[in-house]
Amino acid sequence: MPNIALIFRHELQRLAAKEVRKLGSHSGRLEKRFLNLQRRNRLLARRLTVLSREISQLRVQLDRRMAPARQDRQLIPSADLPSPQEVRFLRRSLGLSRLKFAKRLGVSSGSIFGWETGRTVPRGSSAARIRALAETVAAGQKKAAERKKPGRRAGRARRVSRRAR
Repeated sequence: MPNIALIFRHELQRLAAKEVRKLGSHSGRLEKRFLNLQRRNRLLARRLTVLSREISQLRVQLDRRMAPARQDRQLIPSADLPSPQEVRFLRRSLGLSRLKFAKRLGVSSGSIFGWETGRTVPRGSSAARIRALAETVAAGQKKAAERKKPGRRAGRARRVSRRAR
């Protein structure tokens, strides 16, 4: 009579061999898939290199085209640009915070900070808006100075003296 342990061992070996054969056919498919993915990866890497070169060439062309415009921007006389002290003085004379001043000019508060510290300079329409605002403030100060002429002060002094009677 055969030993039951021996029968189980042979059966397990048979089933294991069967499973290994199944996996072997799957591994062949997986190897093919892996090789195809490697090949595709190499093709994509080459394509990426080509596209990177094209981007670099386009940037160079763009820089060449934009160079005259950049030079025109540089030709703005620095006298037309407000100094950091002027920007700060204007903001403080209006009694505005950086945020409110920025909203009034239509820029960010970071721009105001950059202008006041001298790290950046207002460009184009921002510089024009600052100049216009400065002129408005100057005109308002002139009118206020005209109101405080000596003749008017004497009139006020007379009123005080009449009340004292």
